[in-house]
Amino acid sequence: MFVKTLETKAKKVAHVAAVTVWSLFALSALGVSTPVLAADNVAPDWKSLGGTIPVTVKLDNVTRVEGPIYVSIQTREHYQSMKGFGGIIKQADYGEMTATFNVDEPGEYAVSIWHDLDDDGRFSMTETYQILDGWGASGTPPEKSAPTFDDVKIKVESFGATVPVAMKYPD
Repeated sequence: MFVKTLETKAKKVAHVAAVTVWSLFALSALGVSTPVLAADNVAPDWKSLGGTIPVTVKLDNVTRVEGPIYVSIQTREHYQSMKGFGGIIKQADYGEMTATFNVDEPGEYAVSIWHDLDDDGRFSMTETYQILDGWGASGTPPEKSAPTFDDVKIKVESFGATVPVAMKYPD
């Protein structure tokens, strides 16, 4: 009984971490793996090119350079779904990175990041649900529970916004 309880808790914690990047994890089900340069202001079919309001995403603590980085910017209505704004950064750089994407109107948004380290188009986890890819989110995502939109929301004004995101990577 005790072993089963520990296993169940471990699965729940791993599930919570995976939910943090759910909107990006769902890409693997669609087979999204074609990298696009964010600097070209081109978005894959699963994201809208948006409008003219710039959202500059500043990634900090990028400790790996393998694989593309997927960026998703979503309203409350589209949070953790396939809809929203964003794109793919084709090449990662160590340390701090900055990329700008456009949204269509001011308001509250959540930014989710998935660094596909093995470039397989899937959010990779071990059999015991340990995350193998890098990830990050705007706002203040909780450490041990699934984030809500309110945890990770940011405000985008009519002139745009700059959003810091601390990246997390497997040990």
